[in-house]
Amino acid sequence: MIASGGNAGLAAACAARILEVKCTVYLPKGVAEGTLALLKQERAEVVVIGRFYAEASEAAQRAAATDVNA
Repeated sequence: MIASGGNAGLAAACAARILEVKCTVYLPKGVAEGTLALLKQERAEVVVIGRFYAEASEAAQRAAATDVNA
């Protein structure tokens, strides 16, 4: 689980795919369509939330706190 503006999320998704583990990427609204397509190509679960990175990061932190597999 990671919050990202794009590149870090893509790196995490790529690593997760190779390791055959789940990856959820939290991104702020307005992320480029190309970034979303690449993340989905890497089989990441994508959550678009908040207007700014900080809001996406807070959402990821809340999700991680309640997910026993995070």
